[in-house]
Amino acid sequence: MNDQLGRSPFSPPERPLEYWLSSELARVSPENARSRLREIAGARGTYMGAWAAGIGTGAELILLGVFLGLLLGALAPALALGLPGAALVVLCTVFYVRVRDRLPNTSRAIIHRGPGSLRQALSFLGFIVPAVG
Repeated sequence: MNDQLGRSPFSPPERPLEYWLSSELARVSPENARSRLREIAGARGTYMGAWAAGIGTGAELILLGVFLGLLLGALAPALALGLPGAALVVLCTVFYVRVRDRLPNTSRAIIHRGPGSLRQALSFLGFIVPAVG
């Protein structure tokens, strides 16, 4: 390997890593205190979760198309559901990899709230299923 010595483009840190990992600092700062690192982690997890859900939805469309195609003995359901599913998988995979390799913009507000309990989730399903179906 070729190690190049020289100046780093980054300035040296003001405090060593041991300072940030110290138990005294953890006791002083509250657990739910906002920090830039928590905002970055939350935003990154939100984006990655959304694109991963798209990948799962696309895979589900592909499997549903194959299942209906085998059940009905026709190729049309497999193509009608499989092609959009494959496109969704490819598109979401590209964006998933893109989000994974970059830091998110934390100045934008990102809302990521799911149901807080099983009761809220079932209430949501009880509302959305009759509304859609």
